[in-house]
Amino acid sequence: MKEPIEEILDICWEKIREGIPPEEVLRQYPDYADELKELLAIVRSIKDTPLPEPSDGVMVSCLIKLCEALQLEKQSRQANGGLTAGEDNFKDFA
Repeated sequence: MKEPIEEILDICWEKIREGIPPEEVLRQYPDYADELKELLAIVRSIKDTPLPEPSDGVMVSCLIKLCEALQLEKQSRQANGGLTAGEDNFKDFA
């Protein structure tokens, strides 16, 4: 039974990442060479695409929301004798 192309693509990409030239890797799978060549080009372009960087405004907004959530958690713990809201449901069973 033939290996699925997805598995072969994974194997080929790993070999290329290890430093084996793509031409050599493709020679190991002659039945799939044309399709793999196209797929490996797509994988390379995806891997080479830089990750987006959040703007300063987004980072500040996230930090503010995190601080607000931590403050609410702290207030909740103080109001529940050190328990979080979820833990408060089980305090009678302890």
